[in-house]
Amino acid sequence: MILSCDKTDQHLFIEGCMYENACNYNPEATANDDSCLYNDCIGVCGGDAVFDECDICDGNNSTCSDCDGVPNGESYLDCCGNCDMNSTNDCLLIQDLCIYDVEISVCGLEYLGLNEAIFTICADSPEYHISGFQFAFNASNFNISEVTLGEDAELANMVNYAESDLFALAVSYPMSYIPSGSNLELVLFSKM
Repeated sequence: MILSCDKTDQHLFIEGCMYENACNYNPEATANDDSCLYNDCIGVCGGDAVFDECDICDGNNSTCSDCDGVPNGESYLDCCGNCDMNSTNDCLLIQDLCIYDVEISVCGLEYLGLNEAIFTICADSPEYHISGFQFAFNASNFNISEVTLGEDAELANMVNYAESDLFALAVSYPMSYIPSGSNLELVLFSKM
């Protein structure tokens, strides 16, 4: 409360919030003191709750987050657990079984001597033909000395365009491919 300094006017000033939309509006206030507060989205006067990116009051963005945790994101989880926006690597649901469109694995390991071995890399591709592939093989204490194409890749007339013996970059031309199937031999990494 502030009393006027003018002795002829003994008017009483009442400080407070003078905005009717404020939750602490004081209808008796005659001087605004910048103390106005407003309800947050929960309804707490002066509270700090806000709507999250999912339009949930005091939320944590989880109700509209995609599988990567991005609010309103576009990544999705396929039946094999891949979380991304790329439909070309989705697993296939075949007779209630989730199958990778192409699954790469080490399908053979042959020891030739004390420090000599050959790793064979194969693919299972039940639905799609393979007309090219690129990948590297990295195993501790295994220094690759030679990369050769596997039997199925050779039958598809593939050529390895890799410029070193550290990875495979194989493509088949023209109109040739490895037919869909399982245990398709792609490439052999050798240590001699």
